[in-house]
Amino acid sequence: MPRLGVIVGLASEADCFDMYDFDERPAIRVAGADARRAAEAAQALISHGCSALISLGFSGALDPHHGPGDIIIADAVVFPDGRKILTHARWRRGLELALTGDAASMVGNITGSDKPLLTPADKISCHLSCNAVAVDMESHAVARVAERHGVPFAALRVISDSHQARIPAWTLTGIRDDGSIRKGQIAAGFLVQPWLWPTMMSLALSNRKAVRALRRAVLIAGPGLQFPG
Repeated sequence: MPRLGVIVGLASEADCFDMYDFDERPAIRVAGADARRAAEAAQALISHGCSALISLGFSGALDPHHGPGDIIIADAVVFPDGRKILTHARWRRGLELALTGDAASMVGNITGSDKPLLTPADKISCHLSCNAVAVDMESHAVARVAERHGVPFAALRVISDSHQARIPAWTLTGIRDDGSIRKGQIAAGFLVQPWLWPTMMSLALSNRKAVRALRRAVLIAGPGLQFPG
């Protein structure tokens, strides 16, 4: 059976597989919420024998109809110039069927960004240019690598922040290359901008909802994430 390679942005996303025994899990690489590292991780997985790639983790909502905890099974990754990289049809259908009983799951186009979208205006601009429902910082990079090597590609993302959410820039600098969080740096941000406490509490609640939804999706889809082989 072809070995599955999973690229995530954060260590907490990789942790969603801790419910499975080590020998059941797919090959996982953490990109630290960075497009360049996501491409490098995808290439490394291919070099180590993986013959299918999936981008998995959290995303920001671009469409006002989607909110934290919604599960997006990508139909395609859309680029700003309008080009699309389609996901593997049988694989996508398998995920859709597996998650069909989850009211929060849906199929839609996603897009990727080389830089974080921190404001509602950023997300509106991206939505208008790409007509996608969600954005993340890994899927477009992974899709390019999969296309270049001619291997099946899929993306399963969970909304972690709404289209109206504002994200303080210093939260992104708190992410290490290995996807873990510099808690001291986050705390320092509060000291500099204590008035953002309500914003951060709202983001934290949204993130918890996203974590629960992602763990649920991984549990339902299984360690092979419905890859048809």
